[in-house]
Amino acid sequence: MRKKPDCLQNKQPPEIKPKTDRITQVREYQLITPLFGGGVEPNTYDPVSVVRATAIRGHLRFWWRACRGGGYKSLEDLKRAEDAIWGAAARTAQDGRQTGGQSPVWVAVTCENRGAVFTVRFKGNEPSEEVGNPKSPYSYVAFPLNESKGTVQEGVKFSLTITFLQAQAREVEAALWAWETFGGIGARTRRGFGALQLKCVTQNGQDVPLDLPPAVEHEVDKWLKKKLEHYVVAEAFPAMVPHLVRTPNMIIKHSSNALDVWAKLIKSLKDFRQDRRARDNTQSSYGHSVWPEPNMLRMRYRQQARGPFDNRVINAAPRGAFGLPIIFHMPHDSKIDTDNISLQLDEKRDRFASPLILKPLACQGGKAVGLALILEGTTVPEQLYLKGAPEGQANVTRTVTPEEARKIPPLNGNSDVLQAFLNFLKERN
Repeated sequence: MRKKPDCLQNKQPPEIKPKTDRITQVREYQLITPLFGGGVEPNTYDPVSVVRATAIRGHLRFWWRACRGGGYKSLEDLKRAEDAIWGAAARTAQDGRQTGGQSPVWVAVTCENRGAVFTVRFKGNEPSEEVGNPKSPYSYVAFPLNESKGTVQEGVKFSLTITFLQAQAREVEAALWAWETFGGIGARTRRGFGALQLKCVTQNGQDVPLDLPPAVEHEVDKWLKKKLEHYVVAEAFPAMVPHLVRTPNMIIKHSSNALDVWAKLIKSLKDFRQDRRARDNTQSSYGHSVWPEPNMLRMRYRQQARGPFDNRVINAAPRGAFGLPIIFHMPHDSKIDTDNISLQLDEKRDRFASPLILKPLACQGGKAVGLALILEGTTVPEQLYLKGAPEGQANVTRTVTPEEARKIPPLNGNSDVLQAFLNFLKERN
């Protein structure tokens, strides 16, 4: 063996000390609702990369903007601040400055449990794996799986290791809290899929106490508003930036079980959006829709209005407020090809994310409450586009007047459709 030089005899290598300007957290999660998708392909489960670090980075970027995006004079200023934390492709600005570059936030994911296929229990039937089956209590928000008969995963667990600069701690922690509270992982998170429960946190190797609310409505309300006041910038946000506010428009529903309260939230949404009435104005699942969209379509195809409200034809599509696209199913109208008709944002863009968040919120003791919240700064435009409409009939208004809203029973005279839904939800047991 080669002998060490005299100068290195009895010398120990210098101790490698952690950088004092950085924080490393390990956060462990369990999903309290099934994972929808999560893979590279949209709406597709990937057994190899069940939860991807790139997806989480995207979620954190969105929720940072939703919490910390106030006070910037323009979208350009906001984007520069965002890129300084979360990174962006390097580029040269018009003034010659170099912008973008690698993020100082490092993210890694370890999947602890890939989960198993979620089994749905239908009333009076054997358990099934088809979450999109019409008899499933979750099918209304799993519509991409209605025809494909796909599955979703339950019991997924993973840990997130995140390292960030001490100087950016509040920025990163705001994004983490908002993502854990209002977001999730995978697809359809605004309708409750992939909801997170934070199980434990360590920071630079030391345990950090969890801060979760008790599963009591007024306590959750207090906890949320306290956290929002701490993390959300109170100044104005640039236009069309979806964001949170310190006093949000929200409803909290008591429960003890995440899946039960999630099913109740979904049923409330379905009952509100699919209210049907018989000729005597009594509610009936075999009746006609009380909403104006079906007759709005019939008008454009020169067909006679139908249903108990055929004398109240309103030329609008108010349910567009919940997000786009809207797919129509009118099997009894043989002269209207609804297979090729959809309500979308404009001629080229079909999607607009729903401003409404509907999900279970994890609380202390493994319990949960139901949460419905309207994001600010993101409103579906008033003028929409009807793809597949007859020539000259493609432009559709989303809004209704208070007088028209009085003719639509679920709205109860309120022309603000999302607020009317929150009112409806508040009154339900």
